[in-house]
Amino acid sequence: MNNEAPSSDGSSSSKTYVVAAVLAGLAGMLAYSSISQRRAEVEAGWEPTPVLVAARDIPPGTILDQDMLRIEPIPSRLMTPSIVRADLLATVQDSKLLLPMKKGDLLNHNMIHGTQMAEALSQGLVMGVRALSIRVSVESSVNRMVRPNDHIDLLLTYRDPTTRTVTTQTLLENIVVLATGEVYGATEIAFVDEETRKYVTITVELTPQEVELAVQAQSMGAIYMSLRNPDDTEVMEDRARTNVETIMTGERADQLRNKRRKAPRLPQVLRGAGK
Repeated sequence: MNNEAPSSDGSSSSKTYVVAAVLAGLAGMLAYSSISQRRAEVEAGWEPTPVLVAARDIPPGTILDQDMLRIEPIPSRLMTPSIVRADLLATVQDSKLLLPMKKGDLLNHNMIHGTQMAEALSQGLVMGVRALSIRVSVESSVNRMVRPNDHIDLLLTYRDPTTRTVTTQTLLENIVVLATGEVYGATEIAFVDEETRKYVTITVELTPQEVELAVQAQSMGAIYMSLRNPDDTEVMEDRARTNVETIMTGERADQLRNKRRKAPRLPQVLRGAGK
């Protein structure tokens, strides 16, 4: 009787099928996990966020009411802090629209003047800094060419209580303008109508001590602004007062003329170059 060893071919094949099935299952699970992760990445940020949009065309200067706005959803990934959320509808009502809106346009905080703009201004101030509004005229504001974010010097013209002569002196230097009238730094000036561009006050950024100087100065005389380059941080070492005697003697003018000759000259307009 022949004792034959049992064949291992059948068991080996079975083990191979089992291993293959396990590997296939793992591969399927990894593929599914990868696809799910990819889908989550693609879908992330597309959840709808309700915001306020114009229900019709709205001209600048309009006082907003509820009927002028409607709620529309936008993808959350497109949401920015400047876009007005739908839950702020009651807050923006009775605010003045600074920029024109077409039907369907998103409402932005920089388009309106009201509580939201005031909050944005106060929250934008760094610690230890104050905002102060100063009365201005066309002449004192460089023909209203002073705009938000500009850097200016403040000069005070007043009658000296001792000599009774009209005197002018530089009060503060390199001051940042936060707003001109109702136009703030974030406002796109190109879309502001001509009437809104006109202003009788400017709001500047000052320290508490500078606020005291500016408030006192307003009660003493007229404050003028001189526009300066924002990269020019140089301040005067000598803040000498200027009065009628200074003008009449001409001594200061001679000193300044010599100093100006040493400074870089402004670009000159060449006339008749094409002739």
